[in-house]
Amino acid sequence: MITTIEPNDPETPISPEEATTQIRSMRQRTKGFVQLRREEEKSIRRAAAVNPEFRKVAADAISTSDQLSKAVDATGDTLRAEEEDIQRWESVLSEVDAFRAGIISTIKLRKHNLGRTTLQAYAIAQQFVRNGHIDLIPHVDAMRRELRTARRRPAATTAAVVTPPPPLPPKS
Repeated sequence: MITTIEPNDPETPISPEEATTQIRSMRQRTKGFVQLRREEEKSIRRAAAVNPEFRKVAADAISTSDQLSKAVDATGDTLRAEEEDIQRWESVLSEVDAFRAGIISTIKLRKHNLGRTTLQAYAIAQQFVRNGHIDLIPHVDAMRRELRTARRRPAATTAAVVTPPPPLPPKS
């Protein structure tokens, strides 16, 4: 019997490739999505850090003065709507951070399980060689060499192999 897997079935595990595709799709669909360069981020840091309460009272001031509204080319309602949207996106950011932390933990746990199993295999293979299983000698020697080499070189980190995302198409 062949069963089909529904792509949106919450019981179906997502593949890394499918997750990457979905994240890239969300990035393309996010209004105003940008990745700032370091110098760009520095240049906007001060205004971006303005206290939300200050933004609220400024929106109230703009609402009470047509001249002020025209001078800044914004209404109090548009500023309040933007504030609400920012708060909603900050909730998204919290979920993304939790998701990232979970992925990091999942990878670490899987590496632990894989490492534990391979170290057990090495220890058992050494015993088998001592008991006459000569066919395992080259494998035990290769594992021993890799363990020694791995102790001398620094471990490669995942962050070092992260590729930058492809550029987004221009929004029309």
